[in-house]
Amino acid sequence: MTTPAEDTLTALIHLLDREGYDAVTADQLAREAGMSRASFFRHLGGKEEVVFADHAALLARLDDFLRGTSLGVQDALEEAVLQVFRHHTSDPENGFLE
Repeated sequence: MTTPAEDTLTALIHLLDREGYDAVTADQLAREAGMSRASFFRHLGGKEEVVFADHAALLARLDDFLRGTSLGVQDALEEAVLQVFRHHTSDPENGFLE
């Protein structure tokens, strides 16, 4: 399964923010993404997946960090929490890291 480009996801998040999560339909999201409704569901799965599209990548990075760190448990967990915080505050306009 492929995921739309980051700029497409950003546009979808802005639409949800502007119009309100409950008010936006899957058809509107698909149109904004430039794809059919079927393609939208095939590539993204739904509105919730748009909002959390970057979380899988973040969780994979955290897993790699925690498995590869030589820090003690408390220090490793503190650093992991800071990484999540940095991720969500790195670009408050769209929520994506880098």
